[in-house]
Amino acid sequence: MSKIKVLNPVVEMDGDEMTFVKDPDDQVCAVRVGPFIDRLWETQTDPSLYQVLSFSQETGEVRFKPIKNVIRHDHDGLIYEISTAYGRRVRVTGSHSVFIADGAGRPVLKRGDEVQVGDRLVAPASMPLPQRTPERIDLLRSLVEAGAGKESDIVVRGPGVERWYKAQVRRCHADDPQMLEPRVTIPAHVGEQLRSRRLAMGLSQRQVCETVGIRQPVTFYAWEKGALRPMLSHFTRYLDLLEMEREPVLAEVLVGDSRLDHIWNTQYRAAPANKVRDYVFLRNLTVDDLDDLGEDVVLTPKHYADQSVSRFLPVNEQLLMLLGFFVADGALSKRNGVRLAIGKRNEPHVPELTQAIRELFGIEPSLYQGANGRAAELRVLNTVVTTLFRLLFNFDNTHAVRKHIPDMVFNAGQRLQLAFLRGYFLGDGTLSSRAVTFSTVSETLANQLMYLLLAHGIKASLSERAPTGAASGVIRGKPITTRHTAYKLTVGARDAVAYLEPVWRDHASAPKLHAWLATPARQGGPRPSQPMVGGLIGLPVRSVQQITASTRRVYDFSVEGDETFICGRGGIASHNTDADVDGSHIRTLLLTFFFRYMEPLIANGHLYIAQPPLYLLKAGKEEHYVYSDEEKDRVLKRLSGKKVVIQRYKGLGEMNAEQLWDTTMNPEQRTLLQVTIEDAAAADRTFDMLMGSAVPPRKRFIQTHAKQVRNLDV
Repeated sequence: MSKIKVLNPVVEMDGDEMTFVKDPDDQVCAVRVGPFIDRLWETQTDPSLYQVLSFSQETGEVRFKPIKNVIRHDHDGLIYEISTAYGRRVRVTGSHSVFIADGAGRPVLKRGDEVQVGDRLVAPASMPLPQRTPERIDLLRSLVEAGAGKESDIVVRGPGVERWYKAQVRRCHADDPQMLEPRVTIPAHVGEQLRSRRLAMGLSQRQVCETVGIRQPVTFYAWEKGALRPMLSHFTRYLDLLEMEREPVLAEVLVGDSRLDHIWNTQYRAAPANKVRDYVFLRNLTVDDLDDLGEDVVLTPKHYADQSVSRFLPVNEQLLMLLGFFVADGALSKRNGVRLAIGKRNEPHVPELTQAIRELFGIEPSLYQGANGRAAELRVLNTVVTTLFRLLFNFDNTHAVRKHIPDMVFNAGQRLQLAFLRGYFLGDGTLSSRAVTFSTVSETLANQLMYLLLAHGIKASLSERAPTGAASGVIRGKPITTRHTAYKLTVGARDAVAYLEPVWRDHASAPKLHAWLATPARQGGPRPSQPMVGGLIGLPVRSVQQITASTRRVYDFSVEGDETFICGRGGIASHNTDADVDGSHIRTLLLTFFFRYMEPLIANGHLYIAQPPLYLLKAGKEEHYVYSDEEKDRVLKRLSGKKVVIQRYKGLGEMNAEQLWDTTMNPEQRTLLQVTIEDAAAADRTFDMLMGSAVPPRKRFIQTHAKQVRNLDV
């Protein structure tokens, strides 16, 4: 049963919402809910291998908890976009529950279609992130695992490569001691002792050859003359035959290189035909080869052996600052390498950026001055560095509107995260006399920056400005037309601005902000956020509007223990909607209607209830619709040993059109339950008792059966 995932489609949020998960390697990753769940579904990966950011409804603790199940479901209707103070937002279906703050500062559930302006949506006040930053990145291993060798001419060089080649050759000769066994160099005086002893004992040539294990007498003659080096095993057998003590003789000879080692130490090493070289193309390596290579290797472009990058990249403030600046003002292409735009404001930081590149990669960047008013560029034209940025930091084909924060940043310690924010601020940050602002045209990046600041307990306010199509200025005599939505994250709280001082201290306007921080704090107006239990806050809802979903599917998680998770722009508390009993309510209402107003229809046997399947079981390309738990168990037993995915349906609305026809509407395959007068009469009695005008029967029923309730829909 450990291979089975139950996907219980009980609705639902927009697939484009962001959340954070921990992968099986305990690494935090920013993901979009829809693509993440789609990937689990399509690869049939066990969702319990992952954890999702969630919170405790009792204590308010924000934490990562294991995912029990994942949910996806077709949805053609509108969804609700609920926006709050600070620019946070979540998009859910009307039946999906979110949390609002009650008067006591505790989270209570409310359906998405019932949330109103003025409600306080529950959100995390901070975001927990791991503090186990790796000291370095194994670039060689990372690039091999990423398949970088398939599309680049990166070469691995160094003594470790020679050792790797030699280990391969030794494995080829594993059964040939002539090539692998140490050889003995015999001095002339020892050779004479051997010859004299052999002659004194009167040993025949055949006796020597058979005992020592050689074919021709000329071989041991050459040993005695020092012309050939015997294998150590042959030499010791020869000593035993001559009845000479091993240790005294071995002390006078030289036990040295095997035949292979002798060849490697004396031949012309640069010969192309050699099986052992000091270089190998990255594409020829597998993960299993990497431990044999050791640490003394470097990575270089094919034709530039002098432009080498160390196998290990240190994870330090220099790297995080450089990544931050690249995310803000960097560009990348295979042809032009890694490029950092250097405007007038950033010219003083060129020496720092140059030093970071030099010390991190061992490469000297080039500064290209801009022409005709264009910004200068600091470039790194090195295939290894370019491939690193493309594949390891996932900056391949990065356009301004698609920029993002690498997952490595979310797994770094707070000091390193501040270094990243500093680098980003140098590129796309501004400073006023009382606030710090980060700008971008990437919605993903704006969203991630909100979460990153949240990891430091900072609530940034996000504002956005849609493009108007009108010119907003002139550069080099040409009008500037904004084509993408611009996002600004502003931090204005005094304590948050002070905390971020390492980020903005190098800005030209920093003295003004330092001066403001030095003044006495004034009592400001009430802040939008309401403190709540634990690590939660309540944010006032600014707007609720219906919008079109980003895709025709909606998604959800089931989270172990908490049944909650954090998602949306900037972080909003969401609930895993439980299976409701609406279908039973509707069935009771309809049966009562037909019984009261169309009784002959029932009496004549013309009323039926369509019976949809309860589960869809998928094992590879096999699909089985089953209509009961008992049938499910029988099918699972038959599929024992296969990887099975189980999707549970709660009603017709959970199916697409093809599934609905195949399982419920097709006359050749459908299952119908005929309604009898007794069925309808029972429904009428239930309806009258629970929803009629007489209160005592309803009260008595509730008191009698209260402890038996399993699914309560309120």
